[in-house]
Amino acid sequence: MKMQRKIMAAIITAVLLLTACTGAPGEVTVNAEPRTELILSGIMLDPKIREQVVNYNKTNKDYYITIEDYVQYEYPEAVEQRNLRIISGSPPDIMIVSGVDYCKYVDKDIFLDLSSYYEQDQAIDRADIYENVLESIKVEDRLYGITSEFALRMLVTEKRFLPEALTFERMNEIQSTSAYPLLVTAGQDELLLYLTLFYFDQFIDWESAACNFSNQQFFELLEMVKNCPPIIDPNIILDKKENGEPIFFPVHMTDVYMYQKYSNFFGGELICTGYPDGEGNLMHAVPTNIFAVSSQTKHSQAAWDFISLFLEADYQSDYADQMAGITMSRTALQKLLTNAQHEGPVNNESFVEDRLELGDYHDEIYAITAQTAEEFTTLLESDFRAEIRYDQAIIDIIVEECGYYLNENSNENQGDDRTAQQVADSINNRVTIYLQEQE
Repeated sequence: MKMQRKIMAAIITAVLLLTACTGAPGEVTVNAEPRTELILSGIMLDPKIREQVVNYNKTNKDYYITIEDYVQYEYPEAVEQRNLRIISGSPPDIMIVSGVDYCKYVDKDIFLDLSSYYEQDQAIDRADIYENVLESIKVEDRLYGITSEFALRMLVTEKRFLPEALTFERMNEIQSTSAYPLLVTAGQDELLLYLTLFYFDQFIDWESAACNFSNQQFFELLEMVKNCPPIIDPNIILDKKENGEPIFFPVHMTDVYMYQKYSNFFGGELICTGYPDGEGNLMHAVPTNIFAVSSQTKHSQAAWDFISLFLEADYQSDYADQMAGITMSRTALQKLLTNAQHEGPVNNESFVEDRLELGDYHDEIYAITAQTAEEFTTLLESDFRAEIRYDQAIIDIIVEECGYYLNENSNENQGDDRTAQQVADSINNRVTIYLQEQE
């Protein structure tokens, strides 16, 4: 059902793009008046963003927007070309930086602090916006980007399995006494990635370009990942649950239907928590799109006027059911939750909103309960952890160095008998060099 709505939205956008007026780069006229060009840069742009660009270009008398989307490149090269553009001497006026470490660009003073623009914008109903999400993407209390929608990265389990906060020590204790992985749908590689990401700031001092992986906490992390059993047969997950063994699902939650399916699995006793990170187990609010403005643009107010449209009530209300994530508007969310409680025809594939299939367990979600609506609303009022600094180059170093150590019995590991200390020292040396090269 939701997918059908997204496809229809994409078709409408394509039609609008075909009918939009175009002109020579740098100069377009509406009613014979010249307008100033703004450049918007992004990769695999959401059709909803393209639609807003079309509408803006049709109606704005002073500015028009040209899109740089790098469609001529394969994805990895598109990312590289876009990143080169961002750090160039003349970056785009507006940048959509989803999927990259925007904190890295903040450190280089590439993005404009939008705090005052947001605070002074009378068109945005701040009481209706999930400002806890915006708070989570601030850097040093400055707002360098906004988002129109978000997801939640978390662990979900049954309340009886989480009587107290899930610390790293508790997680390690549970894992060491079980023949099956604690995160039931995550193997070694996924567990290494999850834990490393959420502990990044404890191993890396980004400001001073220094790191410390040669410490007891990282050694324990490696040992925990090394002892993680392979991903198990889905029916064994059901046996674990039946036997009262702790089960945690790593989840990237994008809507209330996902909450409902896990609530059903745990008999209405669902509880959500962040990954153990030593800082309170806060869930991570993941922006679907981060809109940023160049600190070098000569048209900062015009750039803000465009991106702020995505936080205004009209946009949030009109597009809430087409979003790939959770709306930033409380009002729009409540409308969605009300509609989601009305069930479509059961056993009709077109009305299945989500499903969970684990071996012999099958559950199709057609609607949500009033309890789920209330719990989901409460969940979104939580404090969220700060934006994760994601650096693919550092991840690659860690995965490469840990690979042989974690798979000591594999054929590829022959001749590599390093200890955890030696692996950590090697990571430390390579990451230190990388960080210094970025200065």
